[in-house]
Amino acid sequence: MLKNIAKLGKELTRVDQKSILGGATFTCHCGFVGGPYESMTIQVSATSVSGALNSLNCGGTGATCRGNQN
Repeated sequence: MLKNIAKLGKELTRVDQKSILGGATFTCHCGFVGGPYESMTIQVSATSVSGALNSLNCGGTGATCRGNQN
């Protein structure tokens, strides 16, 4: 983490971002599988799928995330 502080003001690599943001990338969308928003996905970095779900603000429609924890 401290090595990344030294890089402030510079463009961070994907590896640097993973160490700051939690190390896992999830593809998420508002609503549930088969719902009308399934095609509108966003990439979320978090330490777990529950963290990714909690970071979304879907206005009460629920959320679905899938991905790999690294």
